[in-house]
Amino acid sequence: MRQREFMRELFRKLGKDKAMVCAAYADAERRGEITRKRGTDKNSPEQYASDLWSDGIRKGWLADR
Repeated sequence: MRQREFMRELFRKLGKDKAMVCAAYADAERRGEITRKRGTDKNSPEQYASDLWSDGIRKGWLADR
């Protein structure tokens, strides 16, 4: 599953609570359910999830559909 799709699915399941969604995303990354693109591994899983959340909100792909 792609990163955006996974984040969007968590957004739908857990609601708009950024802390809960980001924590669930980081846990899934640690378990190996989702992997990052190359070159994005310099941040912790929590920081990466937060950045992905912000990008989704700003660009609109993390919206209810």
